[in-house]
Amino acid sequence: MTNVKKVKLYRFERFDTKRLQAIRLKKLWFASPNKFNDLNDCHLNISKMTDDFFSEDDLFSAADILYKNIENSNTHPVDNKVLMLLFRKYNFETLNGETVFEKFIDILKQGSEIVVPYAIEEMLRLEIKKTTGVCCFFGVAPENQLMWAHYADNHQGFCTEYIIEIPEKLPTIGPYSINYTSDWPVKIHEKELIFSPVSTINRVVTTKGIDWAHEKEYRFIKLGMLDPQKNEFGKKIDLPSGLNAHRIIAGERVEGNQLEQLKQLASDLNLEFTRMTRQSFS
Repeated sequence: MTNVKKVKLYRFERFDTKRLQAIRLKKLWFASPNKFNDLNDCHLNISKMTDDFFSEDDLFSAADILYKNIENSNTHPVDNKVLMLLFRKYNFETLNGETVFEKFIDILKQGSEIVVPYAIEEMLRLEIKKTTGVCCFFGVAPENQLMWAHYADNHQGFCTEYIIEIPEKLPTIGPYSINYTSDWPVKIHEKELIFSPVSTINRVVTTKGIDWAHEKEYRFIKLGMLDPQKNEFGKKIDLPSGLNAHRIIAGERVEGNQLEQLKQLASDLNLEFTRMTRQSFS
């Protein structure tokens, strides 16, 4: 039997009727990291690692297996134009003297600009920040005043307590526990994006500076869910499996009709309802 761990997670938010409706419909908003309050969030640097880890033949063989049917697939989380730059840099487009990428290359001929490290770096930064959907939760207890001040409109918002059952084998969507580090922003090598793209991008999106460690953040992640051509900056999706709302917590400064709406929401969904007071933080 798979081991399952139950964890309480929290979302601190300003009062918004759209958010109340999302909770009622059991939806979550996955947002683009482009507007996150940490300027280095989901920001990567290309490291100066050497290229002699594997022989050229080994690299070509691996690329052949991974990308032989790339023209018929849209499952790779890195945009095809970015991949094209990486392929050209490592000469994969003439793999084994065959035309493995012929259709792929024909589609992307317009991407024939000279490959330079900073161009790849900037394209990847934009790609991650504009196409990835992220939903943030926190493991810190609701008695933390900083969370109410920063995320819940200075105690005029509310907090939703969720309980999630986390299996031993984590689903692709998460939740991923944030890794806090002083080695920041995240450094990666281009080849990591070619040969292990999902884990590499997840590492970028789930690493933050040590200054944020007090939040004990968790993230649900969906790679490539947003289309920048349509100016998408977020989408609602159904609650991930195992995640359920448990309690609505009103901020101390929530009053009148807004307080009644939060109480009604909790009652309608059979959730617990509490309200923070000054004594709650003592």
